[in-house]
Amino acid sequence: MNSNKMNTFSFIVGAVAAGKTTFMENKLYNIYKDECNFFDHDKAKLMIQLYASDKSKVNDINLSAALKNAILDSIKNNKDFMMQSHFTTEQLPQINTFFHEYKNKFDFNAHFIAVNSVEILKERANKREQLGGHSSEGKSIDKSFNQSFRNFITYLPKFKQVTIWDNTKDFGFHNMEAQLIFENGILTYKNPKLTDYSNTLLKVAENYS
Repeated sequence: MNSNKMNTFSFIVGAVAAGKTTFMENKLYNIYKDECNFFDHDKAKLMIQLYASDKSKVNDINLSAALKNAILDSIKNNKDFMMQSHFTTEQLPQINTFFHEYKNKFDFNAHFIAVNSVEILKERANKREQLGGHSSEGKSIDKSFNQSFRNFITYLPKFKQVTIWDNTKDFGFHNMEAQLIFENGILTYKNPKLTDYSNTLLKVAENYS
């Protein structure tokens, strides 16, 4: 998946219903599945089946253990690791723990999946549930929309590489082009056809550089 000596720990970041699962599975995992582990809290039963030591039932304790096991398996077997996060304020302590505990085991990368309207996110969440996809019940779409990028952008210097994608149009990740790429917090690539929302996000990011 990468040519670096150290494997990567990649966060797939965005608000609820931004398209993180679709991106992670179709853009990354299905291509590199022999070289990486992934973790998706929205697929709790699958994650416990893959990584938990006690697979008898689905609960928060088993899910937490499954996440830990997935990371340790990546380290043991020299694999990359990827997981989703909204980067809401309540998630930051766990994210900080990852950076602290695994700083000598992985290079940290991130993909931010941007959508420019909370109304679009709510519409997609409803459509996803009607089609039998994972539920957004118990998750605040408004909170994730308001906090995700605001919190995430403060972590730019911590990541070896960050790629920002604009999924506002929801046209599928196979044809989607990266909008912005940062390396160690420094902008190294800007798409010549930068979307309006990506330009807005870039201006926010520049305030933190």
